Amino acid sequence: MRPAAGSPSWGRTSGTARGVTSTAPTPTLALTHVAAAEHLYAAGFDVTEVITRFLPYSFRGRLPASPRLTRAYRRCPMLWRVLGKQFPILGAKPG
Repeated sequence: MRPAAGSPSWGRTSGTARGVTSTAPTPTLALTHVAAAEHLYAAGFDVTEVITRFLPYSFRGRLPASPRLTRAYRRCPMLWRVLGKQFPILGAKPG
């Protein structure tokens, strides 16, 4: 079944990747740190802390992944603003 004209394709591919055509829907929803915190609050959680940029999407890059570099990254909030793409939200269930 093809999507109607003007509607999103929901991640369907028209080409092939390694000879396999994907027709399964893969919906994607991007949330900001504000929207995610609002959803937690609406679900009854108390949001205690939101770090807007913390983790990069991946640790693949020019430098090899090592525990020492990871510890150094976690101790330097200035790097979070430059390299961070994901956000943690800390919350607690009241009561």
